[in-house]
Amino acid sequence: MKKLDNKMVKEKEAEQRTFDLSADTTIACDCCSKLSSLPPVTTSVCVSLSKISKYSLKKSKQNLAISFAYNAVAISIAAGLLYGFTHSPILTPTLAALGWIVSDSAVFGNSLLVRKFYSKK
Repeated sequence: MKKLDNKMVKEKEAEQRTFDLSADTTIACDCCSKLSSLPPVTTSVCVSLSKISKYSLKKSKQNLAISFAYNAVAISIAAGLLYGFTHSPILTPTLAALGWIVSDSAVFGNSLLVRKFYSKK
């Protein structure tokens, strides 16, 4: 009896795998038919996309460096690094907000250079 149950379970599993495979094949065929309607991608397009992606990654790393530099300086000043020179708290909330705006503007301006790189092509 146990062998018969195992055989029935294996047959049922095989039927399910076949059904799933046919569904996956149908989805793959639908995707291929949609992809075939797209215009062909030339080598120059691939090279251009590669250059743009590398340039974008470079700009992202620069933006992270700008943000970390701002945070390192601002947190140090807020913690009282310059207190020995000035004998007063130097970083008020107003100055911190102004520094934040300058940092964000630098990151935003740096990001806009990607558009300039793209318009060259």
